[in-house]
Amino acid sequence: MRYTNFVVFAFMGFISACNNGSSSNNAVSYASVTIPTTTYASKFAIYSSVGGGPATLTEIDTGSDFLLIESSYVGSNILMTNESITYTYDHGTNPRSGFLGYTNLSLLNGESGASIITTSNQVPVIVVADGVVNPNPRQNHAILGLRMDSNVSAKLFLPYPYNQSFILDIPSSSIKFGNFSESELASFGTVQLTESSCNSYGVTSAATNPCWNDMAIPVNYTISGDPSGSSIYNSLFDSGASSSFQFSPLQSWLNVTPNDVLLNQVNANLSTSLGIYQIYLTDPISAYDSDYNGGIVNVGNNIFNYYQVLFSQQNGKVGLLLSPK
Repeated sequence: MRYTNFVVFAFMGFISACNNGSSSNNAVSYASVTIPTTTYASKFAIYSSVGGGPATLTEIDTGSDFLLIESSYVGSNILMTNESITYTYDHGTNPRSGFLGYTNLSLLNGESGASIITTSNQVPVIVVADGVVNPNPRQNHAILGLRMDSNVSAKLFLPYPYNQSFILDIPSSSIKFGNFSESELASFGTVQLTESSCNSYGVTSAATNPCWNDMAIPVNYTISGDPSGSSIYNSLFDSGASSSFQFSPLQSWLNVTPNDVLLNQVNANLSTSLGIYQIYLTDPISAYDSDYNGGIVNVGNNIFNYYQVLFSQQNGKVGLLLSPK
């Protein structure tokens, strides 16, 4: 699911909280923790417990910011406010409304497994009505937003050093949170993101971490009909979406059906520290006349079927490591 907008309709209540996202001293620690992942439909997920609630299938979403969960799946360890929030997904087309709370998140060893790691109790969470996340009882009832542009993502409230970076490794059915050494990351072809201001969305509990423009990954696209031959577009690696071009107006040479399917042939690659990597898009690819995200290409989630993907909140690097088939 893509990053989108956040609207606060009313502000009532207050909580004072802070997480500095670093060690208590200047020593650097390298460690990681591995959480098993699973799949449903075309999505990737983990099992989590929110506020001491039941094990809940939780979508892994590198295209959104917040932890969002249906009310029946939240435990009692939560401080609810009267702040009404609408967070919108899918380039502005899919609003989900609820109330803001502050809680802890436990990442579990599968549906019936024990907690592997738990955040502080300061995680901002949007609690929505049952069925708002997913009306299918056999699928997810929570979304774990993992974007790098904000200081509200639940990952930032993990204890140091597990809040520094993560590697999503779908081919090995795992996601690793931690601080990785240079030798551990030497095989990743990386790109450096531009540091940006942090989206705090007005919440009172926010981590103090650097933020990065993760919608500006410079992917090169060769598209049939493109008069320039190839073009570099700001792109987002979004584990919760299919591939889509989002511009307004759409380029006149794009051949798009009435139901927004792109018919042009598209090839994509990314120039990294270790050379050029092919970027695998979903099939089909969509194209929307939309400037909601400022004119980007959402790479979508097929790339995660081929690569281990690094997201470093610490230094703003995104990296790819081809996984063996």
